Amino acid sequence: MSSLSALGITVNPNGTYTIPLQGGEGLFIPTDGLTGENRNNNTAYGNITIYENSNVLCTLSLCDLSLAHFDYIPSIGGNSLYAAIFGIFILMNIFQGIRYKTWGYMVAMCIGLAGEVVGYIARILLWQNPFDPTGNNFLIYLVCLTISPALLAAGIYLCLGRIVVVYGEHLSRFRPRTYTIIFCLSVQVASLVLFAAFCIEFAYRIWRNPTSWSRTHAHLYESKLFKYFLLGLCIATIAIFIRSCFRVAELSGGFDGPLANNQISFMILEGAMIVIATSCMTLLHPGLAFKGSWEGANFTFRVKGAVLDEQIEMGGDTEDSLEAAKGRNGRSSLVGESA
Repeated sequence: MSSLSALGITVNPNGTYTIPLQGGEGLFIPTDGLTGENRNNNTAYGNITIYENSNVLCTLSLCDLSLAHFDYIPSIGGNSLYAAIFGIFILMNIFQGIRYKTWGYMVAMCIGLAGEVVGYIARILLWQNPFDPTGNNFLIYLVCLTISPALLAAGIYLCLGRIVVVYGEHLSRFRPRTYTIIFCLSVQVASLVLFAAFCIEFAYRIWRNPTSWSRTHAHLYESKLFKYFLLGLCIATIAIFIRSCFRVAELSGGFDGPLANNQISFMILEGAMIVIATSCMTLLHPGLAFKGSWEGANFTFRVKGAVLDEQIEMGGDTEDSLEAAKGRNGRSSLVGESA
């Protein structure tokens, strides 16, 4: 009795207990069934000893899932499938990264995918023991699957910088490197919204100026593969954005909220969205789409140099080419410097 008092538990005359529950007082009703709690009416039930030591005593034969980290048992099949897909994509990105020398993209993708694998392995361990007495598996799952999509999004941002170079830096409001720096340091949802806005704005500039596209990489943007690559990036961006919105809504409701305890929503709006995004980013790999020009379209590539090369390739005089480069890129150089 004294041990219960020390825990702030009061024995009531009718055999129930008044206990600390959800930041206030709740009612514990002794029963012969499973031990658990009802968050809706601030009550708990079962064995008082098991309840007060649920972090070490709970098993599926003693407690119901109201005392676990989720109100459901994570799907072993679904989580294993996701972990396997992301593991395969890691190998594919390593192979393609080495082959096409897309080092920054490879690092961002592989670290992001590795985080996804670890996160889903943690969920598989929660399937084995949904009560997770240490809390480590739940924490690993939460941290890895929250952070990893930001690294995957960084791969998209790296692509945009090079897409700008392909069509012509003079058509962009900012330097290519500016896109990557801005978005890789921002909050996921806000970053993706801003990124999408700039993508649309850049696409509008391209559409409005079809005769001003850089001819240096015309073989890229005229190819079907590159167009599929651009479509893939759009789909990947939308998928990661949907996932990020879901995660914000999920966490805003707390770990006891309805979204945090809905496995179907999680598997579709978290897992499936990231599978769609990484499928687009892996199967339509930029190294393949850029046809060996990934390094040539890096952030140190300058529009002036591109126009100069274009003029020389067309047979123009070097001095005339320099003047043409200055004339065509004077405005964009100023914009680039200010960005």
